[in-house]
Amino acid sequence: MIIAKPRCAELGFVGDIEKVVAPAVGYLVEGGPEMIKDGLYAKRLGYVSREESMNSIPSPDRYIAGWHTSLAILPPDMYKEEHPLWYFGESQLCLTAGGNAEERDAMLAEVARIMYEGLKSDSNLWNISFSQMDGSSFCSCTACSEIYTKYSSRSSVWLIACNELVERVDQLFANDGITREYRINFFVYSSTQDCPVM
Repeated sequence: MIIAKPRCAELGFVGDIEKVVAPAVGYLVEGGPEMIKDGLYAKRLGYVSREESMNSIPSPDRYIAGWHTSLAILPPDMYKEEHPLWYFGESQLCLTAGGNAEERDAMLAEVARIMYEGLKSDSNLWNISFSQMDGSSFCSCTACSEIYTKYSSRSSVWLIACNELVERVDQLFANDGITREYRINFFVYSSTQDCPVM
């Protein structure tokens, strides 16, 4: 799992991407309820529950479950007509907005606002997800493809976006005079399983 806002000290840099790679058996999320029924077994393997790892984000106008969250945070029926560049087909976001810097800025500003409002509304919420939707599809626009090539990984666009979201959410808290611990994470699997490298 690659974590955008680290709570551990193992911090590295790959090009201009800040990253943390959690130890292979240091932070695991159970993939099904049968894996965590025995508390001692789960503890020995280092498993945490889904509730501990990826929480739902409170929102007054949409349901954002803790797992595949990108299209729950930015539902196409709410945004796509005005912001078509935010989407790759019907199944994923385009995190570069097709190379349009103004649209990308607007997209990340909206995600940060929703995360900030959710975190602010629940002081016990500290671990939230901004993750690709399930499946193996990924954006193939020129701007995203250039980033994939630069870092030899399709997870690079997610890592860049999550690190920027941390900065944006931190700034929103700072504007209110609040210091707040939280973590933004994203799924690394299937088409995004390779770690970015130079």
